[in-house]
Amino acid sequence: MIHLIAQASRVYEGYRTSPTAVVPTSESQGDRFEFSQHVPDLALSWRGRVPVAQAQPDQLSARQQRFDSGLEAADWGVSQRQRNPNNDSYDWSNYSLGWARRGLEQVIGRDINWLHAPDSQAAMRQARKAGKLHRGKPPAGSLVFVKDGQGHYKVGFANKDGKTFRTTVSAQENPGTIGDRPLPEGKVCWAMPPASRHSRSVQATENDPKPKDSGKGSGVGLKARSWGYTKAKINPNIDRSASRKHRTSWGGYCLGWVRRAVEHAAGRSIPWLHAEGANDAYARLRKQGKMHYGNPPAGAIVFWDQTNSKLGAKYGHVAIVNPGGRGYRGTSSDDFADHHHIGDRKFSARERKHIGWVLPEDLY
Repeated sequence: MIHLIAQASRVYEGYRTSPTAVVPTSESQGDRFEFSQHVPDLALSWRGRVPVAQAQPDQLSARQQRFDSGLEAADWGVSQRQRNPNNDSYDWSNYSLGWARRGLEQVIGRDINWLHAPDSQAAMRQARKAGKLHRGKPPAGSLVFVKDGQGHYKVGFANKDGKTFRTTVSAQENPGTIGDRPLPEGKVCWAMPPASRHSRSVQATENDPKPKDSGKGSGVGLKARSWGYTKAKINPNIDRSASRKHRTSWGGYCLGWVRRAVEHAAGRSIPWLHAEGANDAYARLRKQGKMHYGNPPAGAIVFWDQTNSKLGAKYGHVAIVNPGGRGYRGTSSDDFADHHHIGDRKFSARERKHIGWVLPEDLY
């Protein structure tokens, strides 16, 4: 007992005098304390014999926003079905990690590196290695890792009832292959959802940074225009058995070309553009207030809700504005055959009636 009090006193004295001191968390085992790096505005309180780090209201708000992101991600693919790129269908039954990652990346608007893993167990190991894994009763909205009856791990999100979690299920359980399952008894491994780039406040305020100045256009967008145009690039959506000439064609894959071109120019993944089609990406960006209207600057990503083609009428169209803003570079199945179905076109009177545009720099 005496050595416990002495150890706690040393920790408190270090916290009080040093801005980089470590403070104990609520995790403890017997006489052993588990430490975490100091976070500003923490106050120590006592719960029994173990000092516990309590967050002030602003920290609690930021923490709650992260769990709210998990609750929002749990609805991805439920209210509106989402296509699984691994099997080109709406079946997510054996892809719980892929479903959870894509839903969470859409909500927070950025890539989650430690969830990019071969399977759920590998992702859990990466979370443990990064110090993100916890054990115990998972809070609502937390990312949970649960072992099923066959010894395989499933990834999902803890529900508000505290008894179930949302994950992928078989088509027999739910035709949409996403549903709720009971949480096992005892301790469960869970992780807090990553913070969004905009998580420091729930709503934008007048002190928040304004969208980047579009006066000179987008350097990233202008750089992206040459991807797949000056040098052929393989289109992963086309079957590998096809000829190389066919596999380097991007006709009918406007969003796929724009996304890969912009990601290559930016040097990073842009989850905002990971969607089934241009209209889906547009709806996602508009919902988050990222769309601009009026004349698009050079390098901007511009959207149309439909074109004259069969695919364009269903999925919409997207392209990148050329220097000078008088035209755009994009894909077409019929035109631009000399450059892998990628080429330049001037804005027609109809095409000037686009539905909005966004700068690539505003997406990361």
